[in-house]
Amino acid sequence: MRKKAVESIEKAREAFPKLVDEFKDDPLLKTQCLLGAAKAEAALVGMLKDDSLDQFRGDPKKAIDWLDKVAEAAPDTNWGKDSKKLADELRNLNTKDQIVKLQTTVYSIQAPSLPTLDPKMPGLSGLPGHGGQPIILPQ
Repeated sequence: MRKKAVESIEKAREAFPKLVDEFKDDPLLKTQCLLGAAKAEAALVGMLKDDSLDQFRGDPKKAIDWLDKVAEAAPDTNWGKDSKKLADELRNLNTKDQIVKLQTTVYSIQAPSLPTLDPKMPGLSGLPGHGGQPIILPQ
């Protein structure tokens, strides 16, 4: 199972940069793909390659590069601010400490929540629960 999981993460690491290009005109999805690339790289940092005692599957410098790209793509969001802060902290650490920091911190960067739908939004008045009508759930 572990081998399949690692292979899946490596496939995701390859797919996210392609998706960044595919969603270049959609800032939210583009940023989500950049963050996904950073998280995929971070997941592989510190994980040894098969039959190797000194080669790792992930590279902290690549993860830092992805975090920088998240910060550039969404500078005024919590995503961007958290990514910039983490990338700056990582640059000041040695490789071993970068690995530990990446594996414990990058996952705390949370996606922004989507805006909530205003139930009194014009144009939805014919739908139950919209335009001020209550939603009645069966009991």
